[in-house]
Amino acid sequence: MGPYTPQNQPLVCDDDNGGVIDPSGYDDGNDRWLVWKVDGNSKGGATTCQPGIPSGDYIPTPIKIQRMTRDGLTLLDAPKTILENEGRSNDGVVEAASLYKVPGGDFVVFYSAHCFSSDDYDIEYAWSSTVDGKYEDRRILFRSADHIGIYGPGHCDIDPNGVNMVFHGRENPNDGQAARVLYSATLHFDGRNIQPY
Repeated sequence: MGPYTPQNQPLVCDDDNGGVIDPSGYDDGNDRWLVWKVDGNSKGGATTCQPGIPSGDYIPTPIKIQRMTRDGLTLLDAPKTILENEGRSNDGVVEAASLYKVPGGDFVVFYSAHCFSSDDYDIEYAWSSTVDGKYEDRRILFRSADHIGIYGPGHCDIDPNGVNMVFHGRENPNDGQAARVLYSATLHFDGRNIQPY
């Protein structure tokens, strides 16, 4: 690893739509991909996850993907949206995406939904037959109500073998001062159902 050399220009910049956060990389063995969130909720709207008073409509927070050169320094083709928030049902927020391909099967994107400072923050997942396709069949993997002692689980990453996951959460309900803790889990895949242990 390293040494790292700073580049003169950002790979992605979308200030008009809220900026970009939560980049992650994915290598399918042939191509490298960059995944990121357009941080639309930072611009306000109906979500509670913004600095002002909620008003108006929910603003898009698309999860984007774009193919890269093997050295990871240049973007190729055009970006595609693979996932979008669902408005009120997830407080207008999806973010922190991480990709995995089931051997011989489909692609799954793990992501967080709801506001990061809320106990409703959770880890969800969705499926696609192609790495840069629309991810559908959304399901919940972790949420506060399911795991006593873990509040607001989110922002996960999965190892290349698809077994181990790390994510953050809080040991106590969020009162504005609750610290995040790093957790790990083992995943079991049964078709399109994924269970953490």
